[in-house]
Amino acid sequence: MFLASWRLFLTATAIGIVIDLPLEPLFLLTGVFAYPVGYPPLTLFAGHWYQLPLLEVLSASLVLVTPVLVLRSIDRTRRIPWLFTTSSSARTPARPLTRLLAGVGLANVVICAYLLSNVAIAELGGQFPGDMPSYLW
Repeated sequence: MFLASWRLFLTATAIGIVIDLPLEPLFLLTGVFAYPVGYPPLTLFAGHWYQLPLLEVLSASLVLVTPVLVLRSIDRTRRIPWLFTTSSSARTPARPLTRLLAGVGLANVVICAYLLSNVAIAELGGQFPGDMPSYLW
């Protein structure tokens, strides 16, 4: 079970990277957002407004995609997913709302972890790009 979980973890991470890698340049070149700093040795086009920190691609895969997929896969033997175990015992009309709040809470934890990982990557250093367009400030 443990080895299968690690294989699933690595596969999910690789799939997340393959999905995120083409999307990031699309977001950067359309001006949706920019990464003002990144660790220069692991950043594509370092020093430009369209730089892409490769650590961010890895963190997006590790933090956004992989944990939920791995937890759900490990939890396949249960009739009710782990996220909804508490709400499954409730027999009130609030049960669907409780499940919705559990999902929203999980999404908030995942997004918070992702944003904190971006802050940690930015703290590794790098120089603010001199050619940053004014609309991205």
